[in-house]
Amino acid sequence: AEQHYLKALELSESWGGRYNIYYLKYLNFLINIYSKMGKDNKAWYYVDQAITINTGLKMGTEITEIWRDSLQLADCISVKEMLLTMNYCYHLLVSDSTQKKECRRITEVALYHLDRNRSDFLGDEDNLRRLEESHKWTGYQLGLLDQRKEADLAFMAAERNKSVLLLQAVSTTKNYSFGDLPDSVAMQERFLKEEYSGLSAALLEDRPEEEKKQMTAALTELNVEINRFRLMLEEDYPKYNKLKQASISVEPKEVQQLLEDKMALLEYVVGDSSTYIFYIDQENVELKEVKINFDTLTQKIRKLYQQLSNYNFTSTTPEKDYWEYASTAYWFYQKLLLPVLEDKEGIEHLVIIPDGELGHLPFEVFLTQLDSTRKYYNKLDYLLKKYKISYNYSAGLWIENYKVEEKIGNGEILGIAANYKITLDSSKKHNRLPAHVRLRELLRPLPAARREVETLQKKFQGDFFFDKSASERLFKEKAAQYSVLHLAMHGLLNTQQPILSSMAFSEDSDSLENNFLQAHEISKMKLNAQLIVLSACETGYGRFEKGNGIASLARAFMYAGAPSTVVSLWAVNDNSTALVMEYFYEGLASGLDKATALQQAKLKYIESTEKHNAHPSFWSPFVQIGNHQPIKITNKNSGEYTWGIGLGALLLLGTGLGVRKMRKKEA
Repeated sequence: AEQHYLKALELSESWGGRYNIYYLKYLNFLINIYSKMGKDNKAWYYVDQAITINTGLKMGTEITEIWRDSLQLADCISVKEMLLTMNYCYHLLVSDSTQKKECRRITEVALYHLDRNRSDFLGDEDNLRRLEESHKWTGYQLGLLDQRKEADLAFMAAERNKSVLLLQAVSTTKNYSFGDLPDSVAMQERFLKEEYSGLSAALLEDRPEEEKKQMTAALTELNVEINRFRLMLEEDYPKYNKLKQASISVEPKEVQQLLEDKMALLEYVVGDSSTYIFYIDQENVELKEVKINFDTLTQKIRKLYQQLSNYNFTSTTPEKDYWEYASTAYWFYQKLLLPVLEDKEGIEHLVIIPDGELGHLPFEVFLTQLDSTRKYYNKLDYLLKKYKISYNYSAGLWIENYKVEEKIGNGEILGIAANYKITLDSSKKHNRLPAHVRLRELLRPLPAARREVETLQKKFQGDFFFDKSASERLFKEKAAQYSVLHLAMHGLLNTQQPILSSMAFSEDSDSLENNFLQAHEISKMKLNAQLIVLSACETGYGRFEKGNGIASLARAFMYAGAPSTVVSLWAVNDNSTALVMEYFYEGLASGLDKATALQQAKLKYIESTEKHNAHPSFWSPFVQIGNHQPIKITNKNSGEYTWGIGLGALLLLGTGLGVRKMRKKEA
């Protein structure tokens, strides 16, 4: 390999000179080869060559502060190759404990260039590749910091890669105002982003080849227009452009200023060999490193998720099933919570910022005590019994959600229950893609979903729609007018293309809307609701994207401006969901905050059921994300209707399972 790359380097120079991307690639290949051969002097020689050619700066290989500062400000022929060179530099030094300062300077150069070269006009795949690279470098940086003395700095580094794209979107309106951007230019930017998103999503669907060619041509033209617009922003609106390109940084003190009494924020960063846990309350900022191999953690997460989501209660080995669940749930408490909570007194509310596939688990099901003797599931020591828990994708987003001012809606609910017995008018089938027609035929009825919304209708002010009225068009037209949006329907998870995941409304044969409200459509809506309840399956579940969180329907609603959502992590039981939702709204109406209302709803469900019906599969799939504060919902004739366990108990006894489940594996 060495001889081939040396020859390639020579040929590359002969036809293109040294200052070209191929020459840089071959230099990096040689750095890698020599470092693996243990020939560090030769590797550093080519590091010096690569940096000099890529930046035009002759910096040498002494990794000083001047070296760092100069390379951060340098313009590169190729940022990608610069990052690769920095990666090889880091690995040449990281095994030497005396070179920690030098390694930190290398990570600072890499992270600076990644942040400097971001753009909200990049396509999803380009942005995600950049964020994945940034996530890797942040992991390197965390491993180099002093956990006791530099917890603040480590937290800021971790936050750099938490749901960056979503946080940028949430901050955009603020940037418009502070950046003195005219409304017409702001509208043009929004239009270009929406056009790009819509065309990119449409190209992922199963469409005729000729239609795809036309869309590809349109996307090419749009890219040219976006480039012109970007240059115009740089020249004519430098203040806005600077705000947009500014690094999003969150300091622990910003979190502490908003934390309430008896409240703590726990943020997780999952690395290859360690998981880092940040603990922040009103007085303390702590960082704990827990040595857990990435593969071990992933296996444990998937095992617990499987135990929670498969509804397998006809097992012939109930004692074994109990022990497997209990031991796994206790393991998570020991590893991920006890290290930071064991000496903390008085904390009652945890805000959890998960990382990776941890975002697929409800922490409420972790067990604070382990009893080897099989217990009834309603008697276990769930974390739920000690803490109310809310979630978010990043501390920065938590701050933004927390600061959201009260929006319009006057406490009214928009409730929609889809009906899947309605068939598509045969004359309108040509308006639907074949994949949508096939999906519609697979959707099973959800009788308890209708009763769930009917119960809301009896108790609260608002508008409630069923059957053909429960359509995508109606939702788009009315959604911005309400304080609470409650959608009781199938959620369709597309694991391969998350932006095509959707909420399935009733079929009304509309010629323009297909009644599958997809994630990319949701993200472009402008909502005013203080709370969105997605009473459907897997609305909080999705593929983890490094630096961008869980790609789910819940995240799409946050893009649309929702400060708080209640969503599910797996295919929910139709009947237990109706009961938990009943208790949840009862709590909201009595003035409880959202996190407490959901905690109390789950506890009430556990206390009112027996045997396998108290298994966490039934009560734990729903989690509250975002702003947890109380909201106003308006009662109808408060003394006329009584909320109790009657409806839910009858549902559980009379109907059986009836799971709201639909997972779409491919586009």
